[in-house]
Amino acid sequence: MGTTHPIVGSCVVCDESDARALSTTRLSRGEVVVVCGTHALVHERALGRAASVNELRALIGERRDRDERRAAGDELAEALTAAFAPSDRRRIERRQ
Repeated sequence: MGTTHPIVGSCVVCDESDARALSTTRLSRGEVVVVCGTHALVHERALGRAASVNELRALIGERRDRDERRAAGDELAEALTAAFAPSDRRRIERRQ
């Protein structure tokens, strides 16, 4: 079994530098760049490959700026908060 070397550097998109979170992705022109795991996944799932670091940043930024994604996330966050937040009634019952 070969040895693996930790990835050195930081994510070209968000500047994450924790080696445990780093990965790489190949741009369409063949260049391999350091990215965090999240941005590697986003690039992998994108409809097309970015040709440059600037295109990769734009691709990631476009996904973050979508209003419908933000709205859906907010609705999900509200539903999860409501479902898992202890109600005042539960707190009172636990104290008695």
